[in-house]
Amino acid sequence: MSKMRTIRKKLFISYTNLIVGVIVAFAVLIFVYISQILSNQTRDMMTSLLTAGINQTDMEVRRMDTVSLNICYSEIVKGNFEKLMQKTSKIYASDERARAIIDALVAINGPLMPVQQINIYSLGGQVLSTGFSNKSIETNLASKHWYEPTLKLDGKKYITVLKDGKESYIYDTTERIKQYIVLDRVIFNKYGQQLAILEVISKSNQIFKSIYEIEDDYKGSIMAYVFDESGQMIYPVSNEESAALSYQTFSQNKEAGKDGYFKTKLGEDNYNVYYHQSSYTGWTLVLARSQKSIIAPVITLALFMMLITSIFIGVALLSSFIIAKDLSNPIKELLMTIKNTRLKNLDDVGDNKINTQLIELEELHTAFSNMRINIKESTVAMLEAQRQELKARMLALQSQMNPHFLYNTLTNISVMAEEGLNDGIVEMCDHVSFLLRYFSTSKPVLVKMSEEFECAKKYLSIVQIRYKDYLKYTIEMDEALQNIEIPRNIVQPLIENAVKYGMNEEMIWDIKIEGYFREDGWRIKISDKGNGFLKEKIQELQEKIDQINLFKRYIDLEINGMGFINVFSRLKLTYEENMYFEFGNDPRGGAVIIIGVQHYIKL
Repeated sequence: MSKMRTIRKKLFISYTNLIVGVIVAFAVLIFVYISQILSNQTRDMMTSLLTAGINQTDMEVRRMDTVSLNICYSEIVKGNFEKLMQKTSKIYASDERARAIIDALVAINGPLMPVQQINIYSLGGQVLSTGFSNKSIETNLASKHWYEPTLKLDGKKYITVLKDGKESYIYDTTERIKQYIVLDRVIFNKYGQQLAILEVISKSNQIFKSIYEIEDDYKGSIMAYVFDESGQMIYPVSNEESAALSYQTFSQNKEAGKDGYFKTKLGEDNYNVYYHQSSYTGWTLVLARSQKSIIAPVITLALFMMLITSIFIGVALLSSFIIAKDLSNPIKELLMTIKNTRLKNLDDVGDNKINTQLIELEELHTAFSNMRINIKESTVAMLEAQRQELKARMLALQSQMNPHFLYNTLTNISVMAEEGLNDGIVEMCDHVSFLLRYFSTSKPVLVKMSEEFECAKKYLSIVQIRYKDYLKYTIEMDEALQNIEIPRNIVQPLIENAVKYGMNEEMIWDIKIEGYFREDGWRIKISDKGNGFLKEKIQELQEKIDQINLFKRYIDLEINGMGFINVFSRLKLTYEENMYFEFGNDPRGGAVIIIGVQHYIKL
């Protein structure tokens, strides 16, 4: 990616992005707002279509029901049918009473023919049929799926769907797809006894005429479905497996209640699905409208808004270019002043004025002039801080190699000389010389961990020469840690603390130094078998650590008691938040200090 070369370009792009962002955000808000309005309007429209569709369907079924009830109350039909059954056990359509019944049925159905087929079944299985054809047939009522449910309803209507017209003796060759709505109920004689079963049949396309019209008006965007109470799809006239919406999908998504709405994917498109259940028939009308058809007007609007937005963006580009130019020129003057600033002329503020009418840029120029003065003062303070740092290093050296330690070491050398232990004297002098060189070197602050452990070993060797078998120590380090660079002299001060306070009740020191890896970095652990930290000492040290962490201010280094906090401070300066520092008492006895680095990165 190319780097911005000028302030003017940066300002130009910034203003442009801001203006374009506002325009685009406004366009998005308008888009979302109008989309919501269209969604609400679509929902209201779909609710109206559902109500109209289910009401029209109920009205067609009511017409069937009205014809059925008129037949049940017709004394001509009931009287003639009862006498016909008393006269003979088999019905013939040519019989005078049968013709009278058929004439009455045709008259009740009327010229508009709300039903296309009427069948009257005697309880013995004789059938008198009129509609597509007039005939009398004998059948096995017990084999009819609607027989038992109709008897149990005791005169109330029982509605079913008929896929094969031949089952109800319909021979209609005018329709390519044959599906019929069947309404059955029991006919009673004047004594209230079950006389026969009446069956009225209408074509499915007549019952669902209004639903056909809805789909026709919204071609391709709305799909309609009708499920009966058992979950059978009765519209469209097809197998449920081939329909886009199955009853299983519908039942899994629908909410409790007769009305509702949900979203689902049908085929490759997303659809909003609305449904309403009729309290009269128990059928559920489902209308699924594709989301593409809903947002089509919004897309048209979006294209129009994109054109208008492009015009506004063009005007915005020109405006932002002019503004950027007016801002960049005085900034260039200020930049030249900054470039000509040197350490030797920090005090030469002068009365320079930049050529601008903008208060903010004049204040910026004044602030820069004041900053030059502050930099001068800060430089002086920095030099003083460097002097303090040198002093701190000297204090650290004095703390680690204090006169008391040197005095004891020289005394030991003198005693060994009297006893003629020349090899021991040579070894101790060698160790002391090594420590003096290691502490006082001017080489980089960071050293290899192997060097730091060697320093610790030399120090413990000197102490062991003095205390002999009263001091036991172990030093272990993973080989992979040898070349890891760490701050110089962070292990020896902690070992010195262990020597000073780590004696146990048996007057023996048992000190262990370990270097090892963890998943997040390295660790150095110093432990002893002494009496551990006093509770008051832990609290005192923790307060100093909290003060450093809270105020980012390092405790003044002093000769006495400096080692522990000195190590913490130098780790904090070196590794900042990645440092690891833990101290306390081991439940098995003794003090433990663990230092290290988390999320290790080679410095």
